Amino acid sequence: KGTGKAAKTAPIFFYTGNESPVEVYINNTGLMWEVGERQGALLVFAEHRFEPESHPDLQSVENCFGYCTTAQALADYAALIGELKTEFDAGDSPVIAFGGSYGGMLAGWMRIRYPDVIAGSIAASAPVWGLAQTMHQERLDWSARAISRGVSKAGGASEQCLWNIRAAWPLLEQVALSPNGLKLLGEAAKSCAPVPSARQLAEWYQSPWFTM
Repeated sequence: KGTGKAAKTAPIFFYTGNESPVEVYINNTGLMWEVGERQGALLVFAEHRFEPESHPDLQSVENCFGYCTTAQALADYAALIGELKTEFDAGDSPVIAFGGSYGGMLAGWMRIRYPDVIAGSIAASAPVWGLAQTMHQERLDWSARAISRGVSKAGGASEQCLWNIRAAWPLLEQVALSPNGLKLLGEAAKSCAPVPSARQLAEWYQSPWFTM
């Protein structure tokens, strides 16, 4: 908690928690920590209702998951921000919402739904258009399509980046057919332990694309 006039107007960085324990995001949201230190910001990580430590008491209540809507989560966050501003005497502090994936959708929607509460939002990997009313095709590969676009010329990468990545997967599988091939792949990846299969190596390679 800061003191003085500067602390009363310093920004509040507010993470709109999503579908996991809030500790997951505390340890994986470096931008808030990096920029927050420079700006002297108050960092707040809010846990989404119905997540591990934020369960309401709804015993004997019918349709209890009807109390776990996106709109209700946003209202929770707006109320929490009001309480924080009162507690820290920070009525003039601008609030910036941060979030990723579903949390990024929440951060963007917070700015739209509560422009009087949120001054701005930084929403990462937020598929706000991937909703029933905005999708014109029923597909199961929207995430893969979005990732592919991100490593293509349309996403700012080189023309060959996407095609090189696509060509690499069958090549990995071919090389991994022999023990020596697996050993070579493990050495190339600087694996700490022997690579058990091409599939596990491919999953390890692919996971950063989804994360980004």
